[in-house]
Amino acid sequence: MSQQLYILDDDHQAIPVSWGKYDEWEARIKREDKSVLGMRLRADTVNNTSVTTYFLSTPIGFFGRKPQLWITIASGSVNVERVYSSHRAAISGHLNQLRELRKVPALAPCSIDSQSA
Repeated sequence: MSQQLYILDDDHQAIPVSWGKYDEWEARIKREDKSVLGMRLRADTVNNTSVTTYFLSTPIGFFGRKPQLWITIASGSVNVERVYSSHRAAISGHLNQLRELRKVPALAPCSIDSQSA
């Protein structure tokens, strides 16, 4: 069984494609936007936390009948992952995560003292 591949069209809609079409699309992605996870759409840092949203070319699940092809990952002072079924929902979720992080005071980075008692 093969996994269905998706690309984004000019309107940010996910379209199922063959490997050949996927390879053509991937070749057009800027190097700085490529990631092991897929295509990076947005990246921000707030209060020592990195928030990045990606378009994945293979679904990581389904909500109803729609493939979940977008993920927002916050890592740093908090660690959160959220998946989405549309570009609009993913960007909205990314912005919501940034707003949530701005409400929380920044935490100082941890230091570990290796002295034993």
